[in-house]
Amino acid sequence: MITNALFYLRSTIVIGCLSLISCSQDKGPSSILQDFYTPAEIEDIHIILNYSDQMFMRYAGINDPAEAYRNFVTAYSKAQDGKPLFDSLYVDPTSTIHSIAKGSFYQDTYYVSTFINTQGGVLAPKPDSRYISFLMKLAEEDSFYAEYAAIIHSASDFTPSLIWGLPNEMCDFDNPDVRTVWAIQFLAIFSRGQELP
Repeated sequence: MITNALFYLRSTIVIGCLSLISCSQDKGPSSILQDFYTPAEIEDIHIILNYSDQMFMRYAGINDPAEAYRNFVTAYSKAQDGKPLFDSLYVDPTSTIHSIAKGSFYQDTYYVSTFINTQGGVLAPKPDSRYISFLMKLAEEDSFYAEYAAIIHSASDFTPSLIWGLPNEMCDFDNPDVRTVWAIQFLAIFSRGQELP
């Protein structure tokens, strides 16, 4: 009897642990990213994502990245002038950029443009990169990302267009793919005018 009880208890614990692992995997590395990038490139993407998550959480004063992004979007959508919000969000991206600059994700996604700002450079989106293909795959779930891909492709610039007029409910910030798009965008915006590798 005691043996049976221990068996059921042990089974319940194992099933519970597997359930927790399964839930955590849902919030782990994106299967969409894995369709386009190598494990080493995904590590670099996670460096960018960590930079962005930490930045938004510092801005919002909370430890939930998804909620922190939502707080920013809500504040931005209500602001008459978004520049002070950008200024309060800013975290120097230099160490993040230099930690990924030699990787193939950086080389595939960004190129350094000096056309817009001759004092240093601007991280601009490479046309026909795997990143654009990643956005188009993401657009199968939300058409906004197709529009966004078209904007950055035609402008050859990561402008703040990502959040112009973007209602809070449009972004599933619990999805790391969505936060990755914002991370790549903000790293480029905040790198303007720096000496870039």
